[in-house]
Amino acid sequence: MDELARNIKVVPAIVPIEGTTNHALTATAVNATGFDKALFVIATGAMSATAVMTMKATQSSASAGTYSVITSAQLTNVSNTGASKVYLLEVPVVAATPYLKLRGTSGTARVTAGAVAILYGGSNTKPASAGYSQYVRV
Repeated sequence: MDELARNIKVVPAIVPIEGTTNHALTATAVNATGFDKALFVIATGAMSATAVMTMKATQSSASAGTYSVITSAQLTNVSNTGASKVYLLEVPVVAATPYLKLRGTSGTARVTAGAVAILYGGSNTKPASAGYSQYVRV
């Protein structure tokens, strides 16, 4: 059995940030060219008592292009009870729009969040670059 890390590419999607009131949680562009799916893993940290976070997956034909929301790919009204939890958003990669970004806001109070994208499926070839800084296999 081949290990998982050889068949996926993990890339930053949102560098961990503490968003203040109505702060945009804008992500890094993820180039998913050659993959079939992207799984965004969003981790929340501390959230103020009145915090509400939203998060949407978007797509574009170019890294610096105009991004449109992927239908139904969103987390809405994640309140402070969602602090210190992990959320998943899985989206298909469309060949014509392979650049993906998460877009979100922190609503009315402080939210700490970060995310990575796990890219997988597609050409059935292993990614040339896994995207992580260090890999330890035991």
